Amino acid sequence: MKSNFKSTPFLRSPCESLRPLRGWLFAILATGLPAVPAMAQTTAFTYQGKLTDGSAPASGLHDFEFKLHADNGGAAQVGNTVSVEDVNVTGGLFTVTLDFGDKVFDGGHRWLEIAVRPGASTGAYTTLNPRQPVTSTPYAVKALEAAQLPAGAVTGTMLADGTVTAAKIAPGAVSQLGAPDGSPANALQVNASGLVGVGTNTPAAGLHITASQSFLNAEPMAVLVDESGGYTRLSGATAVAVQGNLAAVTAYGGGAVYESGITLLDVSNPANPVLHFQFQDGDSPFTQMAGPQSMAMKPGLLAVGAYSDSAVTLIDVGNPTSPVKLVELRDGIDGWNELFAVSSVAITGNLMAVAARNDSAVTLVDITIPAAPVKLA
Repeated sequence: MKSNFKSTPFLRSPCESLRPLRGWLFAILATGLPAVPAMAQTTAFTYQGKLTDGSAPASGLHDFEFKLHADNGGAAQVGNTVSVEDVNVTGGLFTVTLDFGDKVFDGGHRWLEIAVRPGASTGAYTTLNPRQPVTSTPYAVKALEAAQLPAGAVTGTMLADGTVTAAKIAPGAVSQLGAPDGSPANALQVNASGLVGVGTNTPAAGLHITASQSFLNAEPMAVLVDESGGYTRLSGATAVAVQGNLAAVTAYGGGAVYESGITLLDVSNPANPVLHFQFQDGDSPFTQMAGPQSMAMKPGLLAVGAYSDSAVTLIDVGNPTSPVKLVELRDGIDGWNELFAVSSVAITGNLMAVAARNDSAVTLVDITIPAAPVKLA
């Protein structure tokens, strides 16, 4: 049987020769939809239309096919095709649920193309013309407005505290910080060359400070004095090293007594350091530390360079209240021939460097195994 669908607002049955009726009813209705929270919304919506057969409302089962297009006449389809079979049409009215997928309604114009055939038919669909414009519901209009906020619509007071993270700030967007009270406005300035200005917006150096107030002087947190507060090995202090919460001090001694002392301190609270241990050259088994002029540390290890003894002593300070001698490197013994008058010691990782003043030499040592150091150069 030949079907003849023409442009009409109402869907027509292709069962027999048809003529269009006026007054196409196109609506996306909330009536009959379940009430669900916004977070549970999907991309599906309910569509209700009216189908006529000749001049009378159609009835019975019909198959429908729905497509979305970006215009009224072009071939470009938007989203997927929705086919709904055996839809019960009563008094010409029918209701279907359509889902064209996500991102099809992006604010652009959309036109609905509808095709129909009798429910018992397996033949081709008849496409109705013209396509129907998909118009906005009031809440959709409001949503479109929200997606196209004008500049300045969102103010700082609308943002919750702590919601703007560093990842949301574009690189280069912040180059200046003002004082809390707004004056000066250029309290901190970074220019395109990376120069930093404090109190000036035209920095001329890596750090350019302009301030009317004088700089504050550093204040000591604690002062340790030999022969005071239990400290007896700080006379003629020569060097200090800090690793984590452990500090070590070497001291030559003074006057007629050259004690060549070592003091180990807990500085986890720098304002109130605690004495771990103090000892001196000659305290068994430490016998090659006369004239301790330098020291270096790594976790659990202390190296003491002795100028007068021309030696380096490696000490296990894993338990700083009970240090343990691991080895002594002495000038002229066991191949250590360039340690005359040790003047400086440095450690990085498993490498130790020793400078000897009178030998005009630097010795590099592998201390991977501190108790068995290996001369590298």
